[in-house]
Amino acid sequence: MFLVGLERLRLAGIAFILDVALKKAETRLSNLIFALNYFTFVSLTFKIMERKPFIFSQHLETRLQERNLKREWIEDTLENPDSKEEVEVDETHFFKRILEAASRCLKVVLNPLTNIVITAHFDRKKTKNDCK
Repeated sequence: MFLVGLERLRLAGIAFILDVALKKAETRLSNLIFALNYFTFVSLTFKIMERKPFIFSQHLETRLQERNLKREWIEDTLENPDSKEEVEVDETHFFKRILEAASRCLKVVLNPLTNIVITAHFDRKKTKNDCK
């Protein structure tokens, strides 16, 4: 009878030790999962922050001279647009009022998949006050 009591005590001690070990393992696992999630979040954030340079198409290069457009206007329109319209997956229109050009509304067409700027022109449909 005395041995049965000792056996129970030994088993209870082993169960307690296993329970503590399991809780520590769970804590370590949850810490590891947290660290992995944080690392993933940080890496995705930096990927989003990395900006690919804009590539001007040959068509746009020609139109810059013909339409008296400045590269700075186009880059500023892409980086800080007054409004933006996603026409299709591979076509987005950016609009910005250009003060240096009598407040006319510049429209820039970009393929966001390739970061190629297709064309740019002053949009006659948009009024000076309605470039949004």
